[in-house]
Amino acid sequence: MRWPPGALLAMAGALLQGMGSAALAVSGAPFMANNSDERTRVGLFTIQSALMVGAGFVGNMLGGQLPGLYAGWTGADPGSLGALRTAMLVAAALQLLGTLPTLGLRPSVKPAQPGRRGALSIQDKPTMFRLVLPTVFVGLGAGATIPFLNVYIEGRFGISYSSLGTLFAWTSLATAATVLIQPWLVRRLGQLGAVLAVQASSLPFLVLLGFAPYLWMVTLALFMRGALMNATGPVYSSYAMSVLNEADRPMYSATNTILWSGSWALASLASGALRAAGWFDFATNFNILFAFTLLMYLGNTLAIYLGVYLPDQRGELRRLGAED
Repeated sequence: MRWPPGALLAMAGALLQGMGSAALAVSGAPFMANNSDERTRVGLFTIQSALMVGAGFVGNMLGGQLPGLYAGWTGADPGSLGALRTAMLVAAALQLLGTLPTLGLRPSVKPAQPGRRGALSIQDKPTMFRLVLPTVFVGLGAGATIPFLNVYIEGRFGISYSSLGTLFAWTSLATAATVLIQPWLVRRLGQLGAVLAVQASSLPFLVLLGFAPYLWMVTLALFMRGALMNATGPVYSSYAMSVLNEADRPMYSATNTILWSGSWALASLASGALRAAGWFDFATNFNILFAFTLLMYLGNTLAIYLGVYLPDQRGELRRLGAED
């Protein structure tokens, strides 16, 4: 296979970006868990997630407008390589600025937990397996469609880059707002009850996103599905940190990230191969992919209910997990 010029460099850049994002994802949850307790943990996780998603709103708005601003300044096409490259350079600069405040943080002085057998060992394997299994289903389902939502919406409805950026920006803002109401739901339904209720309510909107005939319906579904499905992440992470031994928390974050990235990548490759094969037309390809995503999200909900919620109700996970 003959690669086009610059393709290997672009893939290398994507690999480095993924490595950096993975390192941040692995370290974030254990750090917040070790510096919080049962009373404050859900609030801390949800506020951090809301701030991240709210920043995504600004980033999507900026990213959608940058190619047009570049085109107005240089006279180039908004879809040209130069316009897209400018947007990516601005994104890289913002990422670099975001790391500067962390230079003033002091490391945690909590002593290491006794009984740790090694950096890669897991003390509570059954609980770890129960907690990370749903991630595989979500990663496979999301990887099949979410990376290609811009392709899907643009190809189906023919909207511009600027409109796509605005659309995804408002989706991020809706997610941030939904994240902020999670502590209220947790107080009424419990952590796992809130996760199950919110994720189950997102499934009808996924159906609407993949099969609705009008742009306004797809837009509504995009807002609601993204907000509901993504809003449960901090609550589930907070729950996982609460039931795991402190020594297992970093391994949970690492394992969760690896499984998410691996299943996402596998599904994305399969999705791209299906569309590249040319067996079906554009609409049929995405109908198949959205049906697969729906099936995987149903598997995720069942895995949480059967593997985590029911054992939690019986007291099994709390008995295995360490208290703070």
